[in-house]
Amino acid sequence: PFELITGPSVRYIDYGSGSDDAAGTRAAPWKHHPWDPAATGKAAACEGAHTYVFRRGVVYRGRLVADESGDSANPIRLTADPSWGTGEAAFYGSFAITGGWQRADSASAPGVYQPGSVWYMDIDTARTPRCLWEVDGDVIRRVTLARNPNWTVCNPDDARSQWYVWTGVESVPQKADPSKVEYLRAFDTNRLDKPDPQYYVGATVWTEYVGVMGTPYPTRVMAYEPDARAVHIKPLYYTGGRPPGKYCRYYLENLPQFLDTRGEFYYAADGPRAGRLYVRLHMDRDPNTVTVEAARQLSLITIRDQSHIHVSGLTFRFQNVWNWFDR
Repeated sequence: PFELITGPSVRYIDYGSGSDDAAGTRAAPWKHHPWDPAATGKAAACEGAHTYVFRRGVVYRGRLVADESGDSANPIRLTADPSWGTGEAAFYGSFAITGGWQRADSASAPGVYQPGSVWYMDIDTARTPRCLWEVDGDVIRRVTLARNPNWTVCNPDDARSQWYVWTGVESVPQKADPSKVEYLRAFDTNRLDKPDPQYYVGATVWTEYVGVMGTPYPTRVMAYEPDARAVHIKPLYYTGGRPPGKYCRYYLENLPQFLDTRGEFYYAADGPRAGRLYVRLHMDRDPNTVTVEAARQLSLITIRDQSHIHVSGLTFRFQNVWNWFDR
């Protein structure tokens, strides 16, 4: 069970109503932790091994980058006091959207299935939200990135039971160096049936591969051959040494045409509508009636080459994820 432990020096943080120019006491808390790049004033100037108490019932939105260490006798602590505030002391890696959604149509949401069931809004393009959540009071529902097929985990012993299956895979060698793979031709004669040669281009494909682990790995669809029912995908791990094979399973995501059911979203990261976020919430509810949390931060607390830092009593939610094949 959580137990509040503090060191000899305590600083208080209330992201909702604190001020970085305050004293950092419980009666006059700071808004930011000193490790937050957004910190200013007395908060930014603070150094040393302190206990930092975050107010319960308040969401901290930002990121901390540890630039100092505590020691074994007096660690730096990030914690919460059950007697200060009610609820959870939470770190969110997202930004909240509480209104401003517009009903889509074929002009504002080209390529989207049944655009009249979709809502959209334009946000900044500083960080692509790859995760989304619908928050209605204490109820949190994950909104999945638009995908094909619309799979769910119906078998806990095989989470991928509803994925599609490759019917064949060929490696295409590089012309300059035939020992290296240029791209893979992955076939699915049962599912890849669209006549438009651009239909699947740009999608992310998560696929199992030949190997001991076979862990699904993402790569990009570069081209599509309607007649062969094959897509061209980048080699996994950049080398192609462990490609998917026949009977490996896969699914596609992140194209507007995959936004075809409730509980999905799509974000246009580039193109003429760059920065536009499309959602279709659970039960087709109006997103203006709930809070939508859109992931922004990849890391909430970064600790590198530092030690004796204790984190306890805090809740972490709504982080973004890497686009692994673009790293």
